[in-house]
Amino acid sequence: MEAIPSLSAPMETRLAEYTELLSAGLLPVYSLPRVARDVERAVLDRAWSHAANPYGGHRLYVLSVAGSHRRVKIGQATDARVRIATHQNEYHVNGHGLVDAWISDPLPDAIAAERAVRALLRLLDVSAGHRREEYPNAPFALIRGAAITVTDPVSADRQRDLE
Repeated sequence: MEAIPSLSAPMETRLAEYTELLSAGLLPVYSLPRVARDVERAVLDRAWSHAANPYGGHRLYVLSVAGSHRRVKIGQATDARVRIATHQNEYHVNGHGLVDAWISDPLPDAIAAERAVRALLRLLDVSAGHRREEYPNAPFALIRGAAITVTDPVSADRQRDLE
């Protein structure tokens, strides 16, 4: 598998500005402006671009969410596109937004993979918040690395490619 491509320079700038506005609570709750949706779409397009088959299959995903408090969410779904869109709508209601994402290839058992990632994070002393699938202020790269390690046994080279 190839490394996840970078966003274009203008989109990277927009992402940085978007993250700053979310963190400062300066975007309207319930309805984010079009630029926010464009940035989120670019982030998801980048995440899906590495998948061998971007449609169907039970998948693990890692989402980085910015807003009044930053967090990383781990989840799994049989239809990751629909589930991630549901998360986005929930985030927008609270003035939060998606600023980075990683999505696995289809897995034989994404539920077991999610449990294994959480166990690995506990071994690394990364604490989950009150919702056990969310990690407040955790580095996205660390959580993504744990997910790649669990879902792809030959992931060391791929993880280095992402950094």
